[in-house]
Amino acid sequence: AYTLLGISYTFEYEYDKAISTFDKAIELDISEPHAKSWKALCLIFIGKMEEAVYYAREAMQIDPLTPTHYWRLSRAYFHLNQYENAIDTINKLVETGIYNRRLAHQYKAMIYSEYGDKDEARRHMENVLEIKPDFNLEARRRTLFFQDSSYADKEIAALREAGAPEHPPPK
Repeated sequence: AYTLLGISYTFEYEYDKAISTFDKAIELDISEPHAKSWKALCLIFIGKMEEAVYYAREAMQIDPLTPTHYWRLSRAYFHLNQYENAIDTINKLVETGIYNRRLAHQYKAMIYSEYGDKDEARRHMENVLEIKPDFNLEARRRTLFFQDSSYADKEIAALREAGAPEHPPPK
């Protein structure tokens, strides 16, 4: 229940309440991975990337087969400019066989774009658009809940550089 309440606070931009609620969930069950994983996402949204790495890794150690832990760890590494760690994390997820193909390509497009491998970034974005032809930056920006918009800007710029369209395709 505390984890669900923390999620609600996160998406209402009440980050302090979310963090304390996730902490309560973790205090009640130290081995529950989802509170740690959601806390990692909230920490990403408030720009505390090192802490996010810690909690995402903790969640992965307890529950190595839940993809969201990997996405969060990779995203924190991305914002720490640790691109090789970010790619390695996505590759480890792919090895599990339990993952969303579009998200894997989307994250790789974003990471490779920032890492400087524009060809690899574009190849992954082509795969994203093959899987989800209506993927676009306008819609993606609406899913970003960062307290500091520079983090959202970094993700959007990387996806743009990889070839993501600005707007949905005309109908």
